[in-house]
Amino acid sequence: QQRRADEAISAERERLLRLILPAADNLTRALKQDPAAEDSLRQGVELTRREFDRILTAEGVTRIATVGNEFNPEWHEALATVPNQGEPNTIVEEIEAGYKLNDKLLRPAQVIVST
Repeated sequence: QQRRADEAISAERERLLRLILPAADNLTRALKQDPAAEDSLRQGVELTRREFDRILTAEGVTRIATVGNEFNPEWHEALATVPNQGEPNTIVEEIEAGYKLNDKLLRPAQVIVST
């Protein structure tokens, strides 16, 4: 019974963290927009994004390394390939960040890979 309870708690934790990830992604996208945007708004978004990062880190969530690293289908989802952009099978662009909880995949990183 204890094992099943632990598994249920773990599954619920993963479910909750998966729900949070899109909000963190939206904050990152907002920060990539016009850097000349109103400074106080940008600062607020940056502070919110940092708080999300702090919460995720405290829960054992880490971002999966992408650009410049070798493509690994266990951690990455290739959305496209581009010819001759550096070493073959190397990630050249990250479309959406991937995350893992300890060593368990929460969401694969969506990437573009060099062929």
